[in-house]
Amino acid sequence: MKYYFATLLLALSLVGAKAQQNQVKLHVEAADTAGMQVYLYAIDGDDQYEPMAQEGLTLKQEIAPSKQGLYSLVYVSTAKQAQYSTPLYFDGAVPSELSLQMTDGCPQVTVLPASKKKADKVRADEQNEVLAAIHAYNQVYFRQSQDVWTKAPSMTPDDLRQMLKAYDEALANVNGTAGMGEPMKAYMDVWNYLLKNEVVTVYNRSHKDASLDMKAELGCEAAQKLDTPMALLHNGVTNTALQDVPRGTLESRLSYISSHYKTETMRDNIAGSALSAFIRSYNFEKGYQDGLAMLEAARQKTGMEIVDTYIAKFKERVSAIPGAAFPDVALIDADGNAVSLSKFKGKYVYIDLWASWCVPCIKEVPYLQELEKQLQNPNVVFVSISTDSTEKPWRSRMEQQKMHGNQWLNTDGKLCDRLNVSGIPHFLIYDKEGHLLVYDAPRPSTGEQMKKMLEELK
Repeated sequence: MKYYFATLLLALSLVGAKAQQNQVKLHVEAADTAGMQVYLYAIDGDDQYEPMAQEGLTLKQEIAPSKQGLYSLVYVSTAKQAQYSTPLYFDGAVPSELSLQMTDGCPQVTVLPASKKKADKVRADEQNEVLAAIHAYNQVYFRQSQDVWTKAPSMTPDDLRQMLKAYDEALANVNGTAGMGEPMKAYMDVWNYLLKNEVVTVYNRSHKDASLDMKAELGCEAAQKLDTPMALLHNGVTNTALQDVPRGTLESRLSYISSHYKTETMRDNIAGSALSAFIRSYNFEKGYQDGLAMLEAARQKTGMEIVDTYIAKFKERVSAIPGAAFPDVALIDADGNAVSLSKFKGKYVYIDLWASWCVPCIKEVPYLQELEKQLQNPNVVFVSISTDSTEKPWRSRMEQQKMHGNQWLNTDGKLCDRLNVSGIPHFLIYDKEGHLLVYDAPRPSTGEQMKKMLEELK
């Protein structure tokens, strides 16, 4: 279910002219609809997703047709703090009249005949056979996803294999259902692999001393199931694919991806994730040129153009090297004025990178305020820079925490990018010339350790 709900939350823009839409009515068979929202959309579509308009137990919406007959229904209950979803398949547009009921925690959709004509009833029955097979698979997923997360520590390898077998049997039922289109079979085949992969992953987390081999349990490498355009319709697929790439040097990992994935977008997505992880974890203090050389060697070895993008990103992070100047990014102060670190030339600057939503950041604030109050070194100034994307939460948190002094904001995320900072709070020290002195400085909560370090700066 989480794959579809995560897909729902993606911010998709309208691309080109809207496809012809048809009016769909969904009749909800549920006593409790408090806080209910239902989304119905083409999985392979590019429209923004809006909840269906609700009139009592009837919901309405114009639905753009899927190119391949693939749809997703997401049922959200804010009252129950839960969300449920199911894929759907229709050979053509979504039927105009549908019914929705929750069965054993899973949304079950059925088609209502368009009229009392025998042909319409036969057509509805045929469509409902397809939907029933999908629903039966979804019920297996619903039960087993709960079981594996709650029972993994006590499970045996045989228990795990029974789970995997149940998925495959449910998939066979889907594939054997008359009227089940090839796009849906291909979609379900990828989903089945992802769900089985998750089962083994969760099991192994609880059995680290006796973990099972993913390839052996699933009978194939990830690329054999995920090297297809259909995989791109599943949220989380890139991470699953990347986890199956053998460990090794950046060059060897990219070579594996290049040789095992022929679907260009999948290949580039996986390679992009591997490259992002490499840059994010790279220690710029110990060799900027070495890291750049690794990227350039990988580009030459694999011929993958996407590496060029990450070479440029790596070069942007030159600010993370000791002695580098502070990044040239847009900053404003609490009065809304543009500011720059150059205003403190001749002073050491202790910088706190934080955000209003970051709990560990907020916990450091009292320690930072006390440190600033106690420090007797006039050569040191304190600057807190929020990485919030908008001003309102930043200002609200500053007021709540009674934050004073040099409070700055960078909304475009470029500051953390240029400094290669992936986690906050993060503290840095710049020297009197505005050059990076300490990349990963101690937190204020370290007490005397931090105070002593700052007092010794002359």
